[in-house]
Amino acid sequence: MINCVSNKLYTLLKSSGVNKLAYTPNGIDIHKFKPKTKLFNTSKIVVGCSGTLARDEKEGISEFILPLKKIPWIELKVAVPQNDNYIKPDDMPDFLNKLDIYVMASKSEGFPLKLLEAAACGRLCVATKVGGSEDLIKDNITGYFFDRNKNDLLKIIENIKKNKLLERKKGLLMRKNIENNWSWKLRSKEWINFFLANIHS
Repeated sequence: MINCVSNKLYTLLKSSGVNKLAYTPNGIDIHKFKPKTKLFNTSKIVVGCSGTLARDEKEGISEFILPLKKIPWIELKVAVPQNDNYIKPDDMPDFLNKLDIYVMASKSEGFPLKLLEAAACGRLCVATKVGGSEDLIKDNITGYFFDRNKNDLLKIIENIKKNKLLERKKGLLMRKNIENNWSWKLRSKEWINFFLANIHS
């Protein structure tokens, strides 16, 4: 049996004739990753991401995210070790809680834990339609998708800036979505069933 961390991968393999499949999405520790601050606490919109320049071509940090620091009303925070911005894993919840918007600009992913972590902290998530991001985000309800170009990304951030009260509610909805659907307490069941199926097959 093959496990799939996203519905997109599950559907792709199923349509290719693979039958022994299990949907095993990632989960998140909702007690470690949780909202500690409200969105929009400063005069600027705080935008951030985490990743590595070793996978920059895939993650799009240099192409799509770093240019945002040129926008005067945006404060950019990145957890990228190669930029001397290494954040220890235990400090990641505090880093995420300093953001208003978390951007994931990847052109391919499985089910990115970094997006789950940001969502669990109640941050607004703006992501590309890749892998498990489509399982997690409901566009314009709990977050946003963008078309992996700088103009589309900036347009979404500008619209968020204009509607801060409404956007705070979206952050709360995303946190509620995480609590109801994505905690490891819930998601571990799929993984346990997958392991048991392989043991007894």
